[in-house]
Amino acid sequence: MSPALFVGILLLGVSMSGKVLCPFSKGNQEFGYIQVSEENKYYYAALEAESDPKTAPTFLFFPGGFGSSGVAYALSRGPCILLPGSNKPGLNLSEENVYIASDTRSRYSWSRKANSIWIDAPGPTGFSLGPIEKDLGAFVEN
Repeated sequence: MSPALFVGILLLGVSMSGKVLCPFSKGNQEFGYIQVSEENKYYYAALEAESDPKTAPTFLFFPGGFGSSGVAYALSRGPCILLPGSNKPGLNLSEENVYIASDTRSRYSWSRKANSIWIDAPGPTGFSLGPIEKDLGAFVEN
């Protein structure tokens, strides 16, 4: 599936949860699953830009390499992170990874000025579902 087609399908609103990933962010959020092939269902998180989302650019983030979660990147480069030993989100406030729990938003969040879509891919990565492919050809096919 081409990235443009993937984004188009994603923007149609599939499997939206209605919940938020980061309660501190000003932008709208959604996350859920999109069926990309017969065997693969990708998990995504979409974060609206906190400032002027209608004119902000949009980026689609697929992590490099196999088995790396895009949503995990959103939790370190987005408005919130998960604090160690806690089930509550904290805020990413500095490049030195100093995290605090408060309602102040991250100065370094990629979603402050851009709309973002973060993808867990391929199939069995992160929260995404799908088979572990036997070789590169099968991975590309699915």
